[in-house]
Amino acid sequence: MGITAKHKKELELTDLNTETFLAIALNTVTNLNWQISEVTTSEISAYTSFSLYSWSEKVTIQVEKNKVLLKSECTGNQIIDFGKNKNNINLFITQFEQLKNNLSEGEIIEKIKLFNEALSQSTENKLDTKVIESNNFNSILSILKPSKGYFITPIIIYLNVLYFLVMVFNGVDLFEPSGDSLLPWGANYKAITLNGEWWRMVSSCFIHIGIFHLLMNMYALIYIGLLLEPILGKMHFLSAYLLSGLLASLISLWWHDNSVGAGASGAIFGMYGVFLALLTTNYIEQSARKVFLSSIGIFVGYNLLNGIKGNVDNAAHIGGLISGMAIGYAFLPSLRNINDLKLKHLIIGLVAVTTAIITSLVYISIPNNIGIYLSKMKEFGEREEVSLGIYKIDPNASKQQILNAIEYKGIYSWKENVNIINDLEKLDLPSEIKNKIEPLKNYSNLRLKLNQLLFKQINEETNDYKFEIDSLNKQIEIILADYEKLK
Repeated sequence: MGITAKHKKELELTDLNTETFLAIALNTVTNLNWQISEVTTSEISAYTSFSLYSWSEKVTIQVEKNKVLLKSECTGNQIIDFGKNKNNINLFITQFEQLKNNLSEGEIIEKIKLFNEALSQSTENKLDTKVIESNNFNSILSILKPSKGYFITPIIIYLNVLYFLVMVFNGVDLFEPSGDSLLPWGANYKAITLNGEWWRMVSSCFIHIGIFHLLMNMYALIYIGLLLEPILGKMHFLSAYLLSGLLASLISLWWHDNSVGAGASGAIFGMYGVFLALLTTNYIEQSARKVFLSSIGIFVGYNLLNGIKGNVDNAAHIGGLISGMAIGYAFLPSLRNINDLKLKHLIIGLVAVTTAIITSLVYISIPNNIGIYLSKMKEFGEREEVSLGIYKIDPNASKQQILNAIEYKGIYSWKENVNIINDLEKLDLPSEIKNKIEPLKNYSNLRLKLNQLLFKQINEETNDYKFEIDSLNKQIEIILADYEKLK
């Protein structure tokens, strides 16, 4: 078990020197059909073949003084390996011992020659490509500590966890918070975000919909952070995370009409997108490309398919993934020239400015029909409250005062509300909102007719309209009862 799962074994180097041991070890790895990643004067690393029994684990054979450290580690985001890594180590030892016992002195010399050739070739390749290093974290707590090559990831984790705890301590449900409870904390919602609160596209990346949502996202972030942050460096990693998160929120905003968006998954998918982009170039060592393309591809594919079931913001996931890939390709020149600080700052700045321009253009072009609907409904409610004020008229008021109240508070308000409903009918709105408009239209027309009859009854000082007024009141009660069911 571990993050990721791994197995280690230490052996004594007794009857062989370092060079001879590594030469035989290299031959053993080749016979096992493992893909050699790197060869140094003290270490060999390779990836196992992808099969039913192996998911391309990374095996490292390291010689230090008189000891040999063997390590097999999962490359996918596996917490439990079900014995795969231990089997790899045992298989290597068995094959190594058989080979060592069967080699003649001349064959050993030949293996040493082949080892030195592989060493020379590996050194040349390392100058041109980036080797993915295995992490040295031994506990859960160690992966939460900022360190060299892994500094930004833990800080992002702290921010997400801290923000979540503050929300919970202020009354947000620990397990299944409602969308309404997340909005005051900066969740992404089209009607509000497009109404000038653009910052929600960023703040929503640090809000989570319950503890399980938070834990799953933080685990995915830890895995990609362990792999990617040492390759990108702090500035590239942080800017890629924030920019892909922003674009993921933008796509979610464009796609969804009436749902609350929250979570770091859009930004995390962006980091997987960056890694996928680098894996499709020769920037990453060749032996690692196929391995990590498989593991990352499985992770991305599973999560996107899982999102089809609903209650998952796949728009943000896809938006983050594509954005991350674009950012990854854009960063490539500065990654290849990592010591050129001017180039690094220039490219990061250009990517940030381009992202800001794209975000602004899309932001202002997205129709905010939900926002218009909510604004109109707020006006509708205010006019309704004014119209109902006619039932609170002073009983001692004169006939003219009562007629004025009905005409200017009642009849006028309901005519305006009918116009509001007519405007709402022209908007492109989700079906669950559209279904509420027709009852409101009927309700408004009934209220308008009721006020007109009340005006006539009082003005003519007659009870001739009593039956019709009672009938309208009953119809209004029925419509209000049915409308409550639609909420």
